[in-house]
Amino acid sequence: SWVQGAWALWVGGYSGDKDSIFGVTVGGRRTEMEGADGIVGWFINSLPLALNVDPSASPQAFLKQVWEANHQIREYEFAPLVDIHRWSHFPAGVELFDSLFVFENAPLEYDEDTEAPTFELAGITNRTPTYYPITVVFYPT
Repeated sequence: SWVQGAWALWVGGYSGDKDSIFGVTVGGRRTEMEGADGIVGWFINSLPLALNVDPSASPQAFLKQVWEANHQIREYEFAPLVDIHRWSHFPAGVELFDSLFVFENAPLEYDEDTEAPTFELAGITNRTPTYYPITVVFYPT
């Protein structure tokens, strides 16, 4: 998604590191999981999204990288973050990511005769506390 790409560019630019890693939330309910439609409860999970911020890459190539990285991490959307950390190259005690990017994509209803939803910046609030220093929640409006 382009908003994740923008966040990766900001994180990479702020840190000065070409590798941008931040957490993203996923649904975690794999459609191929046996009986998934009969299980009650939230399957929300946070996964590390790692991107290489290459200033020489075209916007199309960068957005393709964002899409492919999102597709690859979906294989692990069911796994607890502690397991993902253990499988990574990060040593124990070192966080996988310092910021969490949440994209709320619940369907919005709007009249087809009116304008489609737009995006806007709004006041900063915290409805869901996290322990990450920065949590960005993106709501389509």
